[in-house]
Order: sequence, then structure tokens, then C-alpha cells
Amino acid sequence: MSNIFNFDSLSKIVTVLVIIISAIVLKFSYNYLKIDKDRNKFLFQIILISISLITTFSTNNTIIFFFSWAASNLLLVKLMIYKKSWNQAVFSGLKALKNFAIGFVCLFAALVILYFETGSFEITNIMTSDNISKSGLVTSSILLVITALSQSAIFPFHSWIISSLNSPTPASAFMHAGLVNGGGILLARFAPLLLKVPEVLVFVFAMGIFSAIIGTLWKLIQSNVKSMLVFSTISQMGFMMAQCGMGLFPAAIAHLFWHAMFKSYLFLSSPSTWQEKRLDLRYPPMSSVFILSLICGSIGALIFAEINNIKVGNMDTTLILVAVCFIAASQVSLTIMNKSPIKNIVPALILSSTMSATYAASVVFIEKIMSDSIFNPQDLNLWHFGAIIFLFLAWVIRLFWVSSAQQNEIFLKIYVRLLNASQPEAKTITANRNQYNYK
Repeated sequence: MSNIFNFDSLSKIVTVLVIIISAIVLKFSYNYLKIDKDRNKFLFQIILISISLITTFSTNNTIIFFFSWAASNLLLVKLMIYKKSWNQAVFSGLKALKNFAIGFVCLFAALVILYFETGSFEITNIMTSDNISKSGLVTSSILLVITALSQSAIFPFHSWIISSLNSPTPASAFMHAGLVNGGGILLARFAPLLLKVPEVLVFVFAMGIFSAIIGTLWKLIQSNVKSMLVFSTISQMGFMMAQCGMGLFPAAIAHLFWHAMFKSYLFLSSPSTWQEKRLDLRYPPMSSVFILSLICGSIGALIFAEINNIKVGNMDTTLILVAVCFIAASQVSLTIMNKSPIKNIVPALILSSTMSATYAASVVFIEKIMSDSIFNPQDLNLWHFGAIIFLFLAWVIRLFWVSSAQQNEIFLKIYVRLLNASQPEAKTITANRNQYNYK
């Protein structure tokens, strides 16, 4: 039994997360599908996916790992094609299946290579083996990365999740809060191998940052709630991948935990979003408000760095987390202070600092409970510097230029190109109610 399963800290974290998310989705689905004759079948499939996910990341055997990984994805496709008479839903599921097939092939090839290199089916033995050749290490690492990218809807493997809007709301919640996180968990499970190939980590970082940026841009131009949530997932998964590429796997695990909890809430509450009050963000902000938000952001970043014991002199990828925390805390403060900066500066400072401290504490907690440390910050390089500069400039441009440039011809052309690129595949679009056969 000890050779088949490995209940380490990562598997325990995944198990807790899956149980929480599945319990929430099951409770919601029980009421959401109250008059549906296939409700029990749907609930049973959710349970089966949960079991397969827990098995995937608790097993120490590569054969069980592969088949449970495949089973969870195939079960997700069945949930997407919940009503087989709904043609658009069928096309959505088949598109997802084609994407997952790429992951199946790459994962299978990676595990086969690792077996022939080490002579072992046990993941713990593979991770500690010194017999893996350089070519075998690089090839298997690239194949694992491709599997992770396709699972987590990272560009260019994102089109399947864009075309998944026909899925029932609880299926979407489980997909975005659970299954897409599998890519990051996969990389964390095989982190000891990936850390031996820094070049592959740089590639993961670049792909993650690009997906984070393009996902955010696509999200900003969507007109319906589900589409916004889909592109938010692409963006969040991109940043999670970037954290893996920086060698900060505990930070990535903490990020996906928060993302899973929040995204499940957003999807399950999406039918009632029309009742919510919208914030008037008043872009572009006044210069004084922007400066005050930067001060609050700086304080939040300092709190994050202090809790994580991050020093400026380290000159490693932990500094990128501090920079991202600075931007996030500044944006939160700006949103709160935009209408009444003097009145709201204290609440803005408290909220941004609390958020920074909470996220920092979660990262430290994950690092502490992981018995086999996979926290290995990488030395900063040009890719890292370029990414953080681009992120900051993109944020500032969004605040000060976009609002005043909406009638600019160049802006409109970029807008149209982004909007066209963000559309689902035509066969997966339900254009009117007559195309929705729910029986």
C-alpha cells in the first residue's frame, strides 16, 4: 500500500481542496437540478471526478496516476455533454476532448520515458533518481509541461475552455475551480525534475505571463458574466503557471487554492449577478488618488515581503511576487478611494494590507507544511524583468490611456481584433433558445 499511495503534504492539500469544492458543488447541484430527471446521474459523476482527482495526486504509481488523470478529464467531458440532444454542448465536449487528448499523449510519453530512464513506476523513486539522462530529463519535462498547459487552458491551449459556456453552471464551477488547477498541481508533483531544467522553467514562466496578460485583456472586453469568468480563469491560471516557472511552487499552490474557492463562488452565484450593484471606477483616476493608491500598494508589498522574509538583495524571482502584490494592493486601494480619497484612505490601507498579509501567510503556510520543499526561487533574468515592467505599464495604460482613447482608430482596431480572437468556436455557440434542446 505504501508503494501505491503517497499521502504527502501536496496530496493532503489537494484532497482538502477537492472535498470542499465538490461538497459545495454537490449541494448547489442538488437544488439547481431539482426537477431534472438526470440529477442523480450528474451528482454521481461529480463524486467520481472528485475520487479520480484525489487518486491522481495521492498515488505513487505512474500507471494509476495516468489512468486516474485520464478518467477525471473524460468524466468532465461527460458533464459538459450533459444533454446529448443539445448539439452545441456536444461540440463543446468534443473540443475539450481533443484538447485533453494532447495531454493524454504527452503525459503517457513522459511517464514511459521516465520508466525507461529509472526502471521504476514509483513517483518518489523517479523524483530522487540520479540515473535520468539529460535528454530524457529535458524531453520528459517538456512533455509534462505541455500536459499541464493543455489542462490549465494556457495559451495556445485555451480555446476549449472558451467554447465550454454550454456546460451547466455547477459543471462550470467544478471545471474552473477544480480540473483546470490540475496543470499547476501536476508541475508541483514533478517539481524536483523540473527544477533540474531551468530552461524549461523559463518557458513555463513566459507562457504563463503571456496567458495572464492576454486573458486579462480578453476579460475586459466581454459582455456577459460567464465569458468574463472564463477569461479570468485563463488569466489566473497563467499567473499560477508563471509562479511555477519562477520555482515558487508553494506560492502557486496557495494561489490555486484561493482561486478555486473564489471561482466556485463566482460561477455558482453568476445567475444572480444582474442584481448586484456596479462600481463606478471613474477612470482615469485623479493623479492625487493614484499616488495615494501607490503608497497603500507599497505598504501592502512591504507587508507581503516581510511575512515571506523576502529581501531586495536576494535578486531572485520572489521579488516578482512582491511587485505583483504591489500592483494588486494599489488597484484595490484605487478602487476604494476613487470617489472619496480622503474619507476612504484608511479603509483602503486596511483592506490592501490585510489582503497582502493574508496571501503572504497562506504562502508561508504551504511552504511550512510541505515536508519535501519545492520552494526554489530562480535567479532573475531578462524575461523576468521584462514581464514585470510590461505588467506595470499595462496596468497604468489601462488606467490612464484606455478610457480617453476609446474613439482612437488604432484602439478600435485592437479592440475588434481582441474581440474576434476571444470568440468561441461557431459550432459551440447557442445563438437562440430554439437551438437549446434541454430534454
